[in-house]
Amino acid sequence: MRLIRWMSLLAIAGACATGLLALNLPVVQAAVPVPQQGTGQICVLAFSDTNGDGVDTNPDEPLLAGVNFKLVNEAGKSQNYTTDGSSEPYCFGNLAVGQYTVQARPDAKKVKGEATTPGQWVVPLASGAQYDISYGVQVGSQPAESAANSSGSGGNMSTLGRIVVFLLGAAMFGAAAFLAYTIINRARSA
Repeated sequence: MRLIRWMSLLAIAGACATGLLALNLPVVQAAVPVPQQGTGQICVLAFSDTNGDGVDTNPDEPLLAGVNFKLVNEAGKSQNYTTDGSSEPYCFGNLAVGQYTVQARPDAKKVKGEATTPGQWVVPLASGAQYDISYGVQVGSQPAESAANSSGSGGNMSTLGRIVVFLLGAAMFGAAAFLAYTIINRARSA
């Protein structure tokens, strides 16, 4: 009877350890933030990538209208700009030093094609720096919205999702182990 209890506890502990290892949670080390002064800018443009190489070789590849760029700072405040195909590059200026996320999303009604560059960038902006982003679409190939959606988190589970799945799995495994223990214990008692 003690052997069964120990085996159940070892099985539960093994499942918990395996689940924690599968989470691949990043190790976070405490650091004292050092505030930086100054501003910088992030400039964006969208281009028709005629040769599909992901590189803007202006003037051979014209600017592209109908792509929305969303800039989000560390506090979650966002700014948007939609390309018009003639006045780019557009610069988000006077940005405080810090980390920014930039997302490019083509308007499915205006832009038909496959993205040839990533649709999302993380920019660590330093004082006085300018960061240039070029988003390419090979017009006439696959719809651009499928390429834009592939850069999101649709196929990847978030850390919170992994934790929830792990906890549900551990709870189910624990319940099954308890049920097996109870059945075996009652069978031996009878």
